[in-house]
Amino acid sequence: MMKHTSEKITPNDGQLRPPFRRTLLFAAMLQASLPALTACGDTVTSVQADQKAQAARDPFRADHPHAAAHPGDNLPSLGTDPADRPAPPPDELKAARAKKQAEQAMHPAQQNQDAGATALASAATTAAGLMQTPDAARAAAAMAKGMAEGAVTGRINQTAQDWLSHFGNARVQLNIDETFSLRDSSFDLLHPWWETPDNMLFSQASLHRNDDRNQTNLGLGWRHWGKAGKLARKPWRGDYMVGLNAFLDYDLSRDHARWGLGSEYWRDDFKLNANTYLRLTNWKDSPDLEDYEERPADGWDVRAEGWLPSYPQLGAKLSYEQYYGHDVGLFGYDHLQKDPHAFTAGLTWTPVPLLTFSAEQRQGKQGENDTRFGLNVTLNPDLTWQQQTDPSAVAAMRSLAGSRHDFVERNNNIVLEYRKKEVIAIALPERLEGKSGLSVPLNVTVSKAKYGLQDVVWDDAALLTAGGQLTCQTRTDCSVKMPAFHPDGNNTWMISAVAHDRKGNVSKPAQTAVVVTGVGVSTTKSTLTPGVQNLLADGKSQTTITAVLKAEDGQPVTGLADQLSLSGVLTPDG
Repeated sequence: MMKHTSEKITPNDGQLRPPFRRTLLFAAMLQASLPALTACGDTVTSVQADQKAQAARDPFRADHPHAAAHPGDNLPSLGTDPADRPAPPPDELKAARAKKQAEQAMHPAQQNQDAGATALASAATTAAGLMQTPDAARAAAAMAKGMAEGAVTGRINQTAQDWLSHFGNARVQLNIDETFSLRDSSFDLLHPWWETPDNMLFSQASLHRNDDRNQTNLGLGWRHWGKAGKLARKPWRGDYMVGLNAFLDYDLSRDHARWGLGSEYWRDDFKLNANTYLRLTNWKDSPDLEDYEERPADGWDVRAEGWLPSYPQLGAKLSYEQYYGHDVGLFGYDHLQKDPHAFTAGLTWTPVPLLTFSAEQRQGKQGENDTRFGLNVTLNPDLTWQQQTDPSAVAAMRSLAGSRHDFVERNNNIVLEYRKKEVIAIALPERLEGKSGLSVPLNVTVSKAKYGLQDVVWDDAALLTAGGQLTCQTRTDCSVKMPAFHPDGNNTWMISAVAHDRKGNVSKPAQTAVVVTGVGVSTTKSTLTPGVQNLLADGKSQTTITAVLKAEDGQPVTGLADQLSLSGVLTPDG
């Protein structure tokens, strides 16, 4: 378990300041505690108001303000329009309603048994299919584990969602693994603050745990339902829905934050969502990798999901996501990639609203991929138990009316970018100048050697080719012998070095320019020799003077004959 410590953050380091962090946490807690605060003041009037509000949100209820004359008129059309079918005789309709009410009153237990049998038959069919797979034992074990966990957490999820359903759309998912931890568990609440048949202003809060990180998401959104003009006869059943939303994502475990903007376009049996993610905080020490730092990665995604109108139980989903950075952990911190992307394709099958089977395949760069199989048990508080186990009720879930309070489709998990910390560094002077043949000291500085200096590796091939030489008495005490000077040629050569520590870490390369500024002639080793030692001071006598130029190492210096000149005053002896 990671130990969380608070630290003082300066305003200019790209991180959230403590007051802002507390404000965010307070807002998320206020959103999550809204049901408790409201429930404390229930009265007869408020209960009646809640019942009316619930009726207004449920288009399947008979007391819905926009409900049709018959309960079935609000269900989505799976064939011909109900308005085009002839209405049954009033006496026949009354008799059918009375018979149905009597059956519901006399045989509720039988209905529950039928619903349980339906769910059990679906599970049995799935189990039979699993036994045909190559790894039948593992698949069966996974299914048994999922059903056991569902039995333990299903009642908790249902109780919480039933209580929270009066305040919007609530989703509680408790995943208990073999160690009884709540890894990958989540709580979501979508609360409509202002709602009309055509518009809705809502907030969405989420608290979840992924990869041993507790994260929260707080967003505000707006949705608009468009109707087909005068032809739209059914309230809450627009031809399309468009929406915009903005989210603040915060990592409670590691103090990462990012900003998210999204858009939605939904129709009956189809959803299209687009999201972008922008980081708000900068580099922090990473607990995942030693000597690494991490920060949120910028990115975006597009998600599409659809269902067959003729068979709404079967659906397909497709998404593309792209993130930017040199080392991004889209597939985990142990599979870092540069600017990774991923395609995800999947199928879903929902025999009844209660159960959904899913299979997804995600394919990324450099062969990275993963496959996911899921069995989801969804307890929808807006539907009765009979509706949740009724196969014909699945069609209503795919309509705009049935998905009015569905959650925003986005990636609530903050994807991280990593970089190696500089645990060792080496520095050289930008320029090293000297005369040819001279030996010039070279200052080498090694810093941030967290694990000590092991070696310094030089690249001096160009200098050696030109006739120079690099000599080091120790790893940081070096000197350069300047190569020959070329009056009409190149006199600059680059050398570089990298430092290695005892754990194999390598520094960034440092380089310096070796510049020969001229010939290094030694006045003590060079000679001038006249052809005649004694000349008459008659103004006519002449002699030849021979100059031999040598460097400090005694080597002759050549190629300077046209640059030599002699000036001076001759004085007689005595």
